[in-house]
Amino acid sequence: MTADEFTRLATLIRSEVGGLRTTMDARFDRVDERFEGIDTRLDGLDTRLDGMDTRFDGIDTRLDGIDSRLDGMDARFDGMDERFDGMDARFDGVDERFDGLDARFGGMDERFDGMDARFDGIDERIEGNEVRMGHSFALIQERFDRIDGRLDNVQVGQEQLRNDLRGVAEGVTANGERIDRATERLDGMDETLGDLAAVARKAG
Repeated sequence: MTADEFTRLATLIRSEVGGLRTTMDARFDRVDERFEGIDTRLDGLDTRLDGMDTRFDGIDTRLDGIDSRLDGMDARFDGMDERFDGMDARFDGVDERFDGLDARFGGMDERFDGMDARFDGIDERIEGNEVRMGHSFALIQERFDRIDGRLDNVQVGQEQLRNDLRGVAEGVTANGERIDRATERLDGMDETLGDLAAVARKAG
């Protein structure tokens, strides 16, 4: 190979190597740009992940609070279960008492039936007594009517008796006057006899 040929070859190689280097540099620049973009995106992802971590921390805190409240609710529900168990026992007792009351009311129904029968008998007796009282009142009314008639007769007799008594009183009054006159005459006769006795004593 001649010197010219070697020079041309070297120049060609340099040219090719320079072009290759330019091409490679351009490609590396693009790769660097891509890595920088990836880094930027990764930084954004890290930031977003940090924010998500913070949010998850808040969620964990809230879940802890919810767990605590649920524990309190579980405890309260346990207490409520115990109270409901007690209420069930009390309702069982109430049911037993109602069963006893039902039995007693059943007996009371029988007693009420007996009382109804007795009231029916009393009603019948009252009706019979009302009939008897009606007859008795009728008889009593008849007797009162007879008594009223007799009282009327007595009133008439009393009026007649009053008239008779007035007549007797008038007769007594007249007789009293006659007795007064007779008494006066006897007094006069006593005086006359006294005078005659005095004269006789003088004459003797």
